[in-house]
Amino acid sequence: MYEKWSGQRISKAKSALIPSKYISLARKRGLLRITGSMEGKFPVTYLGAPLVSQKLISWIMKPLVEKIRKKIIGWKFKLLSHGRRLILLRHVLSSMPIHLMSLFNVPQVTISHINSFLANCLWGEVEGKRKNHWHSWGKVCKLTAEGGMGLRDLKDVQKSLLM
Repeated sequence: MYEKWSGQRISKAKSALIPSKYISLARKRGLLRITGSMEGKFPVTYLGAPLVSQKLISWIMKPLVEKIRKKIIGWKFKLLSHGRRLILLRHVLSSMPIHLMSLFNVPQVTISHINSFLANCLWGEVEGKRKNHWHSWGKVCKLTAEGGMGLRDLKDVQKSLLM
């Protein structure tokens, strides 16, 4: 009926029915047969955001952390100056978790992992070992007028988005 009224087609391959645990087995089978959908389970990703049936926990956010880690690995930081790294951090990597942080209270463990990746990315590494961090992450995340590098601490970003 939806397809007829809207003129849009439902993609059965991308659709799933997630029934309530209180629904009878016969009713569930009937709904699956009528819709032609598969049965799905939580967590599910929708528009880049995980949909969960319980509290958001760190392992559910692992794809975001991996996406940032892979982005860092893909760039050849040996070839980039410190200033160029700073620009990539400020405008690309720091922006990647913003969408999810605006939707959810992202676990602090996840935010700490991402901040750690950003710090290691800023200071670089030699043969897989991280270089010394010349300033604390708190100092790096201050405004340039205050002596920092103008990056944003994702813990502070999370607080502001939740207000």
